[in-house]
Amino acid sequence: MTSERSLQFKKNYLKLFGQGMSVAEIAEKYGVDRCYAYHLIRQIADEVGVPYESLLYQPHTNPQPGPRAIASPTKLADYSLLEEAQEILVFIDEAIRSLEQQVIQEWEEKAWKI
Repeated sequence: MTSERSLQFKKNYLKLFGQGMSVAEIAEKYGVDRCYAYHLIRQIADEVGVPYESLLYQPHTNPQPGPRAIASPTKLADYSLLEEAQEILVFIDEAIRSLEQQVIQEWEEKAWKI
């Protein structure tokens, strides 16, 4: 039988992790051992049907070129490619956030049915 703390951890993990909390911080918040927290995250992944690793990754929220990329002399065409790459990264980050929200919503719907 699963404890109330474990259920609360599983119910709120994705939301808190998406807000920037670490696995250790979330585990501490719900009084769950850190190692056991990873076990619970694997259960979430299995229940929702997503890869375990996808629940441990936080995408970059604002990709910026490093100082070397900005300071180095570049041709106009190269700078244009850099801008296109940045736009693609922003698009990918938005897609990942959207997928994360879908996973959270699906998991919460499944969690309430349990």
